[in-house]
Amino acid sequence: MADRVAHQTTYTKLASVLSIKLDTVKEYMFFLKNTFLIDELPRFSLSRSTRIYGPKKFYLQDNGILFHLLGKFSYGQVLEQVVFNFLKNSGKKIGFYYENQKEADFLVENNGKLELWEVKYEINEFFENKINDYIKIAKLKKIKKIIFITKSFEKIKKKENIEIKFMPFWKII
Repeated sequence: MADRVAHQTTYTKLASVLSIKLDTVKEYMFFLKNTFLIDELPRFSLSRSTRIYGPKKFYLQDNGILFHLLGKFSYGQVLEQVVFNFLKNSGKKIGFYYENQKEADFLVENNGKLELWEVKYEINEFFENKINDYIKIAKLKKIKKIIFITKSFEKIKKKENIEIKFMPFWKII
């Protein structure tokens, strides 16, 4: 489970990987969620069945457990978990986006308007090319604001009538 943190997966896939019955996976996940060890994030959708039965992203509630289970330290995974916990505790409606091979970490409903949130620990010179993928998602979902949570990079710009905000993670914690 730890290696699937912040990646979309299904109970069926987990059952296959673990070579156990689907009902057993569902039971284990029920206990893990109810003991506050993990939390799940559904796909952002207006369809109730997509939210309930579609793939989910899972997050461990304790980064120390994640490090222990994985045996390695991943700043990107840690930061995504921190942002997930921040958004979950904010009371806003959140989900992840995945359609047509395009993915975004979080879609957030903020005061009736959607925002796209993406966690990128490091921003490099090649990242500018990837921004267009997020702009395509924003246009498709009629989103006017994209927020990139980063290690330390800060900037606000506008592109194709969409506000793009780069924000250091320490501003949300």
